[in-house]
Amino acid sequence: MGDLNPAFKYSEILNLLRTSMQSTEIDIYDCECIVSNLIEQGYIKGHIQLSHQTLVLSKSKPFPSIKSINPPIGLPY
Repeated sequence: MGDLNPAFKYSEILNLLRTSMQSTEIDIYDCECIVSNLIEQGYIKGHIQLSHQTLVLSKSKPFPSIKSINPPIGLPY
């Protein structure tokens, strides 16, 4: 069991987003969009299992240091 990658259901992430943003207007589709953008931009290393609505994190460094992330093209950083 120790070899499994950490995983989070969308429902868990959604509850965290709603709490942190103090809004109940965020839905499961917003959650998926936010997670996929964080992966695309390099803030999270992992993948989405659409059939299970789950974020599966990389075993090694799922959250890279901010200094190692390049800003998306077109943003003035």
